[in-house]
Amino acid sequence: MLNLNFSTSDLDKFNLVVDIEAVLDEASAFLVSRILTRFLSETDPSGVPWIPSKAGMARRLNGGTGTLFDTGKLFRSIQVYKDSEGSRRIGTDVEYGPRLQLGGGPFNLPPRVFLGFSKDDESMVKQIVELRVTEAMKG
Repeated sequence: MLNLNFSTSDLDKFNLVVDIEAVLDEASAFLVSRILTRFLSETDPSGVPWIPSKAGMARRLNGGTGTLFDTGKLFRSIQVYKDSEGSRRIGTDVEYGPRLQLGGGPFNLPPRVFLGFSKDDESMVKQIVELRVTEAMKG
């Protein structure tokens, strides 16, 4: 799971000029979009391709989807969770998600990291926050 959190004192200061909930929602939506795009391209957050599965390769040969996309359930389950004010979490409620993310298990699966936060993602989230603060200060 990915967590976006601000401390209470940070929130108090920040809320004076900008709606922190809106910023968290915007940043979270951006991150989910990036995660889903990488999922479809079968790469981890740092851009390293996943080890393809035999089933995924067979599906692609027949015009279907690839690795980790047998039914699409895992892909469709990736979402933002609002645990509390000032906090967002991105993850999946699919029970086998952690096993696919981390690898291992009885079939000794390789890790295929689909949840994560790259340096580019971090930079873009900072830009979103800076833009919203700048807009709020003008307004």
